[in-house]
Amino acid sequence: MSKEYKNPKGKVIALNTVKRPASAIKAPHGIHYYDLRKKWRKVKPHLGDPELNNVLVRDMNKFTQGRRGD
Repeated sequence: MSKEYKNPKGKVIALNTVKRPASAIKAPHGIHYYDLRKKWRKVKPHLGDPELNNVLVRDMNKFTQGRRGD
């Protein structure tokens, strides 16, 4: 079951239909981005790790707070 979102113009966009080339993302020096679709079988086993979840929540909170300007 795929999630769907409506954009401001009223179009429905399914997440699995949006494709972006990996080369479109420019990483700062020393940081590497990986395509999670290709690496998912390696990532999935680690999602149950409590320490990883704490780090992910902390970093996502930092990211969202920074985007809001708090």
